[in-house]
Amino acid sequence: MDYLDNVARNFTKKYPCYLIPNQSEDKIKAFLTDRVKT
Repeated sequence: MDYLDNVARNFTKKYPCYLIPNQSEDKIKAFLTDRVKT
């Protein structure tokens, strides 16, 4: 999960608009996990 944590953090840095909602990192992690599965 460390890899996804880092990717999520980099994602939030590149796209600050995703930081507006609370727990956005969790949402991004779930989104990335979905992308990895497909």
